[in-house]
Amino acid sequence: MRALRRLRRAFIVGLASLAVAGCGNADENWAAHEQASGPAPYDPAPIEFFQRPATLAEARASGKPMPLLVLIESARWSPMTGSDSPRLALYDDGLVIYRTKAGFRQARLNAQEQSDLLAITNDFDPAERAGRYALADSDVMRHELSLLLYREEPVFISSFGFLNDGTGSVHLPKDLRRAYSRLLDYSHPQAQPWLPEFVEVMIWPNDHAREDVIAWPASWPGLDDARTVRTGDGYSLYLPSGELGELRPFIASRRPRGAIELGGMKWSVSLRYPFPMEQLWVAPNPEQDAPDP
Repeated sequence: MRALRRLRRAFIVGLASLAVAGCGNADENWAAHEQASGPAPYDPAPIEFFQRPATLAEARASGKPMPLLVLIESARWSPMTGSDSPRLALYDDGLVIYRTKAGFRQARLNAQEQSDLLAITNDFDPAERAGRYALADSDVMRHELSLLLYREEPVFISSFGFLNDGTGSVHLPKDLRRAYSRLLDYSHPQAQPWLPEFVEVMIWPNDHAREDVIAWPASWPGLDDARTVRTGDGYSLYLPSGELGELRPFIASRRPRGAIELGGMKWSVSLRYPFPMEQLWVAPNPEQDAPDP
């Protein structure tokens, strides 16, 4: 009996050792696979979505603060493609706005701090990195990171398939990967909470809502409000950010398969924060999507 117990114990220990060894080999094999698969496919063609020379010229002529560097993290399952608020944006008046888990923060940088932030992209020639990297095949669970540098000649770099944990980034050029990492981790010790003057409520048709709808308050801007913008088959409604205390609970009260009711129709709804000069990067591209005269 004692010999049998010893044999059983040895068998269990052996299985555990094999399991640990197997996990180690799997990790090593996966890392080797990532390394062996080589760099991400790269397309140097200009990213047409961000090409807006007329809009850029108009923005520069306005005399308003201009973006210098913008990092956009786009979720592939976003309900409104091209509507993602930036992860970070730096303007030429020193304003930096960036997203944290607790919300957006802002700081006013001095000349040296602004220079240091821009220097994050100094490890490579942006013009040589311009274009699109494909870190993964089409996958709705993937993200896309877009780095927009508004220099005399704007440079746009996009990396599709970049997950929140950095998975897949091993295939990027090291200098670009390092820049992404530093920008994603950016914070400022004197940063304060940031809110835009107006928040955007995006709505799009949801005729098949299976649960109860909630009525859009009549006291809030509707479809015929002067600020309301038609977006294809949906709308963008703009409310003062001071209304967030009531707006957030209202949106949260909608049941998972429900909708809001406005103008006799059912709508899905999503909230976003507009950024200064975002006409340079949000959908639609007025120079690409405008109808021919």
